[in-house]
Amino acid sequence: MRFAGLKKLKNLSLFYKYLISYALLLILPVIVIGLFLNHYIVSTLQTQVQQSNRAMLEQVRDTMDGQLAEMRNIAVQLSVRREFDPERLSSIYSIYEAKDKISLYAEANAFFSEVVYKARNQDLLISSKSTYLSVVFYNMFLSQYLTYDQYLVLLGSDVPAVNAANASQSLEHPRSDRYISYAVPVPAFGSTSKNKGTLLFLIKEKKVKQMFSSFLPYRKSNVYILDAQGQLVASLADAEGVPEGLLDVEAGSSEIRRLDDDQYYVSKVISASSGWTYVTVVSETELMKPIDQVQLKAGIALALILFVGSSIIYINMNVHYHPLRKLIDVVESKLQPAQGESPSGGLEKLRSAFDYMSDRSHTLESQVERGRPALRQQLLNQLLSGQIREWSAFQEQGTALGITLKADQYRVVCIQAHPGGEMSLIRERLPALWRSMVPESMELYSIDTIQPEQWIWIQSCPPESGGVESWNEWHQRLKEATDLMWTIGVGEAVDDLTLLPKSYISATTALQYRLILGKDRVILPHQLNQEHQKLPVYSAQQFQTLPMLLRDHDTDKVKQHMKQLLEHIHSSSSSLLSAKYIYFDLINTLVKAAAEAGAERGMSVAYPDVIALTSCTSYQQMDDIVWSTFEQIRPLLMKEAPVEQDRILLQEMIELLQQKYADPQFSIQSMSSHFSQSISSLSRYFKEQTGQTISEHLHAIRINKAQRLLIDTDLSIAEIVQKIGYSDPSSFIRKFKAEVQLTPGEYRKRLQQNEDKK
Repeated sequence: MRFAGLKKLKNLSLFYKYLISYALLLILPVIVIGLFLNHYIVSTLQTQVQQSNRAMLEQVRDTMDGQLAEMRNIAVQLSVRREFDPERLSSIYSIYEAKDKISLYAEANAFFSEVVYKARNQDLLISSKSTYLSVVFYNMFLSQYLTYDQYLVLLGSDVPAVNAANASQSLEHPRSDRYISYAVPVPAFGSTSKNKGTLLFLIKEKKVKQMFSSFLPYRKSNVYILDAQGQLVASLADAEGVPEGLLDVEAGSSEIRRLDDDQYYVSKVISASSGWTYVTVVSETELMKPIDQVQLKAGIALALILFVGSSIIYINMNVHYHPLRKLIDVVESKLQPAQGESPSGGLEKLRSAFDYMSDRSHTLESQVERGRPALRQQLLNQLLSGQIREWSAFQEQGTALGITLKADQYRVVCIQAHPGGEMSLIRERLPALWRSMVPESMELYSIDTIQPEQWIWIQSCPPESGGVESWNEWHQRLKEATDLMWTIGVGEAVDDLTLLPKSYISATTALQYRLILGKDRVILPHQLNQEHQKLPVYSAQQFQTLPMLLRDHDTDKVKQHMKQLLEHIHSSSSSLLSAKYIYFDLINTLVKAAAEAGAERGMSVAYPDVIALTSCTSYQQMDDIVWSTFEQIRPLLMKEAPVEQDRILLQEMIELLQQKYADPQFSIQSMSSHFSQSISSLSRYFKEQTGQTISEHLHAIRINKAQRLLIDTDLSIAEIVQKIGYSDPSSFIRKFKAEVQLTPGEYRKRLQQNEDKK
């Protein structure tokens, strides 16, 4: 009883030991995070908020600069229009023609409400809606806010000029609608110093405020816009002027200033294109609200982590300690018979178990290492028999086993010893002996054979070796080192490893020719081509026709053609040994075609045992190998029923058009590259499947997107053109009108009128 109590107490101390350590692992990081929360997270968020504020100001600047640039661009476009020349505006037809052109620009841009043109030395103002005498226009719209001299200065300015928001106002809405007047000179055609007229744009201040309010969502905030002369043009919240000290802020930076008993972040940027100044003022309290919320949420989250984590640790310790106890018991019962006396203590028992498993792992690794030669021989035999199809897997396995095969050419060499000594000793010595005789730059891979007096090598063919003199020298040195006679059969050099079986056939054929040419010599490939032993002459046209028939998947024609080819080999070959080359080419052609067909269908093909060709003693045996190969691959060569590939390709093409419609650089050429197909075949396929050309479908997507942007946003036509992938606004307007029967501006105004009626 006493010992049982001690054992229980020992178990409890281990439990609480782990419980305390896990609790510390949880609590310490939480404490560290809490200490650094204000220092790191808050400072990071402050930086992000300030950067966001500056980014909003830059958006304000870029948006306004874009609109000003578009209005200046209209003036540039009018400069090349001869109908706007002062001397051309003397006739009613010319005035009507100029008014029609101005209306196009007014419809295409919703930013300004009205635009009028005044030619130099002319007293007539032409707008998109009517024509006015200069003094009449002044009396109707500007007399309450400008002197006539100021009005004439504005119209005669040689540089873009702006009038403050409270300096002009429409008579139709004298209290609610205030306008910004922006005058842009129109240069004379062909001149950089003379102007032929002035464009006067009337912009609703309400429009500017709506545009900027989306950039600045804070309640206590404001935007000030000043022209190049420092005149206040507009502000988000009505103001008589810019508060003192705001313009002292350095351009491109943010500073904190105190205004109306509150701290404000003030940011300032100056436009490089127009020289206008943009200033944003945001309350520090408003700006830091997200940071306060993050601090609160972080504190709650950390508290929850501590509570939930501590609870989970306690529950897990109670749940998982019992399996640990069972594991210790299992270790004790399993290791005691194997290791004798079991160590005391649970952790010691587990440590002993890990040591035992580590020793077993090292033992297994040693066994695997001893098996490496067998794996190496298996891989080399697969290469020699032509069974390698996945070359990437072969390279990976071969590298691990010391088989690199990096040379340009390889050949197979068969060496036959003629008994006369202790063959077992020679077999042990020969690999090192042969390695010492050939050049060090030559790669050598030995393949074991079942014949004790025969060796097979795969070796590279470096440029400095391989001549008749080299082979004879190696043969002589081999004889002197072993006191035996040797016959060396040298296979043809190949630069494609898939043709290595053909080199093996060549080497074994050369070795068998020792019965004709005599033993104890080197037999090279060219020595087999004597006049009475030439390779069988076969029709090149017949061999070229076979791959074409295989690609057509017409197995009946393939079978008939192979019969004719085999009959030709039988009748024209003068040697069974040399005919094996042709049989290898025939089998290789069949397997390559099957491999291509199998890859298209996600299937693989097993390579036949090409080495069996070397042991064939009749044409019939070699014919049987050919026909067996054909029957094996025949299902892969048969035509496959159509599948849903066409539908899948069409869906992928439509999805690509949906993704790329906004890219002006996207073209049918890039689509053909994406799908790895020719432009003509891809275009023809899309037309057959949809009834539309690719360009028509892309155009329909872009027009649909433009309609949505015209309805849902206040973006200008130029901005919409950029967002849907067109590069030329005039081309877009023309295509939009051809599709919708309205210009974009008419389409947007009609929808706005319908909304107002509702």
